[in-house]
This record gives sequence, C-alpha cells and structure tokens, in this order.
Amino acid sequence: MDSGKQRVKAHFRRGRVRILMGQYDSAKLDVNRSLELLADDIHKKRGVLVDGDNYCELKEMEFEKEQEKENAVIMREKQKLTRLVNQAEKNKRMQKKAMEK
Repeated sequence: MDSGKQRVKAHFRRGRVRILMGQYDSAKLDVNRSLELLADDIHKKRGVLVDGDNYCELKEMEFEKEQEKENAVIMREKQKLTRLVNQAEKNKRMQKKAMEK
C-alpha cells in the first residue's frame, strides 16, 4: 500500500469517526479531503502507467475499477453525512421551537 492510498484511508476513517462523534463540520472536511486525495492519486498513477503495453493496460483497468469502488464508498459516506447534518439541523429547530412554548 503506497502512502497516497494510506492518506486517503486515514482521512476517510477519521471522517467516519467524527460523524459518529457528531462533529459534522470536521467530518465533512475529512471526507472531502479523502475525495481530493483519491483524485490526486488517480492522476499520479495514470502518469506512471505506460500506454501500449498490454500488461500496463490491464493494470490500468484494474486500478480504475479499484478507484471507482473507493470513490463510491466515499460518496456514500458523504451522502450519509449530508443526511445526518440535515437531521441534526431539523432536530435543533424542533428543540428550539419546543423550548419556546
């Protein structure tokens, strides 16, 4: 595992922990950063692979499939975070309204 992939996973995992702790703003930053790092990782990896070689073409296809899966996982977590933030804001409004009565 290269250091780029480790950084992506580290930010993603920290974001998930922050979601569980209710630190949604920090979690959003971490999840977004993991997406940025993943995109950078894809760009760097494509620069390393050499076109024209069957082995490299196969490796590039495998790499792209793996990156698509990782991207899908991060995007699902980002959607989950958005739902949680919206629910938290709704709960806060309801609580405020209940306290005014």
